[in-house]
Amino acid sequence: MARIERTVHIDAPVEAVFEYSAKVASIPEWYTSLLEVRNASAPRAATGVTYEWSFKMIGARFDGTAEYTQVIPNERSKSRTEGGIPSQWDFAYERDGGGTKLTVSVDYTVPGKLLGKIADKLFIERRNASDLEHSIANLKAHCEAMAKVPAQAAVAR
Repeated sequence: MARIERTVHIDAPVEAVFEYSAKVASIPEWYTSLLEVRNASAPRAATGVTYEWSFKMIGARFDGTAEYTQVIPNERSKSRTEGGIPSQWDFAYERDGGGTKLTVSVDYTVPGKLLGKIADKLFIERRNASDLEHSIANLKAHCEAMAKVPAQAAVAR
């Protein structure tokens, strides 16, 4: 099993970061290789909520299901996926001044059919780490832009 962990500071309140990242339908907006989510049992992350997903990794499409196994609003969300890419996800949200320190950890198994096409497991792991970094950067950019909107509206008044 491979592991990726990344931490980022986001200049937005922890509540806003959690709120956006907990919207199941918005995940493909910021997660780089996630093509779609569908059939969510609820619109927001909560313990026991499930959804189906489609993911593209190095040109191959994988489909599976996800389930939130633990959700503590504004603190943590854990989930697991089954199907094409078995994985465990952990999002840890911490207050960091007026912003948020977000740490994302992913433990996953490289699918056998992909290893059959690309024999270099290290290449796949580097690519997945890069995808996670881009995804977190997208999440950061969105949350920081949304945090500025109320401040700009207040200045305009």
